[in-house]
Amino acid sequence: VEENYILALNKEMYTEFIVEGGKYLTRSLLKKNNSGSYLMTNYSNFLPVGEFFFPAKVDCIFQSKEKSNTVSLNYSSVNINQKSNLTFSIPTNYRKADMSQLINLVNEL
Repeated sequence: VEENYILALNKEMYTEFIVEGGKYLTRSLLKKNNSGSYLMTNYSNFLPVGEFFFPAKVDCIFQSKEKSNTVSLNYSSVNINQKSNLTFSIPTNYRKADMSQLINLVNEL
């Protein structure tokens, strides 16, 4: 589709990946069929790092029938094979979750 490649798998969980011009992933989508709920991640503002491109902006959108939540991450630089200290905190109103827990949440909707 317009120089984009779409890889989709449609079983119980619809999974889609869009690759722009065969160069980099611009979107991923996880959606439980016929539920109206999904987890979509959009990647943009790619930075060249050596022979690779990394997204400087990542938007994660969780949509359910009742509400929508978006988490945006913005990076000013990318370092490869260099030790980095990433510090962040999760507000007390939230609890930490990994990707498998997010997928389980989508499956429950």
